[in-house]
Amino acid sequence: AVLGRVLPFLGLPLPASEREWGPLLDGPRVLHGTRPGGGKPPLPAAVAQLLHRFYLPFQLALVEQLRAHCDAAELVEWRSWAMGTAVRAAG
Repeated sequence: AVLGRVLPFLGLPLPASEREWGPLLDGPRVLHGTRPGGGKPPLPAAVAQLLHRFYLPFQLALVEQLRAHCDAAELVEWRSWAMGTAVRAAG
């Protein structure tokens, strides 16, 4: 279900058959601690922006649901940062 939304969002066609889904669903898994010695490769900026746009509505909905939590002030700060409406102090 998730890939069915992600692929069109990325402008990619949905696989037409079970065989075409195979490489997506049965690909190699990287286990924790098996990354190359130099660490994980950097995420291209365009991909990071697409992922941010895709996940932002869900993250904002979570912030709203957790607003009554004792750390609500931190969540509200994050929400304003994520929406680009606040300047965070360099730290």
